[in-house]
Amino acid sequence: MVRQSKAEHGRIRIPAGQSSLTLPYRARVEVDHGSPVPAYLQLAEIIRGRIAAGEWSRGPLPSNRTLQETYGVGEYVVTRAIRLLEDEGIVFTVRRRGVYVRQQPGK
Repeated sequence: MVRQSKAEHGRIRIPAGQSSLTLPYRARVEVDHGSPVPAYLQLAEIIRGRIAAGEWSRGPLPSNRTLQETYGVGEYVVTRAIRLLEDEGIVFTVRRRGVYVRQQPGK
């Protein structure tokens, strides 16, 4: 049995020559939990910006769970942010399939 120090515990070892796993939708912006702006509004703005930048123009958005983990928010915050974007006509939900970006006219 190999002993691990506390600093190494929980880390994934990647063999030499292999790159680390990076998710294309990894957050570059975070929800500020100390801000007076509600977290769901911050998350909606982040998602809106990433859609406008073309990062999520095709296919489904990341799952609710992935958004929760990526931005450090709860299920309610993600659900409310998605509902806000649906009300604005930016995304639509297909039950049991995911949330998709609505194609804007002229694009």
